[in-house]
Amino acid sequence: MDNIKLIAFCKANPYAMRLILELAEEYKPESVTNVSEAVSILIEVCEISVSYSQVIALFRQLEKLECGWFYVGRKGKYSRFQWAIDIKEIGKVLANSSSDTPSKSKHLPSPEILHKPAQRQYGVTPSTFERL
Repeated sequence: MDNIKLIAFCKANPYAMRLILELAEEYKPESVTNVSEAVSILIEVCEISVSYSQVIALFRQLEKLECGWFYVGRKGKYSRFQWAIDIKEIGKVLANSSSDTPSKSKHLPSPEILHKPAQRQYGVTPSTFERL
């Protein structure tokens, strides 16, 4: 994961920075954040007016930046984002970036060393049921 691109993305999208910092500081470390939870944190805690679709777009962009994987809710499951890297580590990088410029010493661990969902043919991620 390129933390310089992550920092640039979060500086360009203030609700992304606020959500990640809020999750890193105030919430227990979990590997999954659902979209509804993220929307309510931004609206109620951060006092930022944001829509469900904006949070989905945020999670899709975080997936492109290799911070984790976005899953669309199916069959009663919530749409959610599974973090590849501990949210507290991402929060530290973003908090340090607000005081100075990014340096090589602030690189996050590679997501390959953490859990990565299995891939089926053609790059399709299996559902939770198929992983069991």
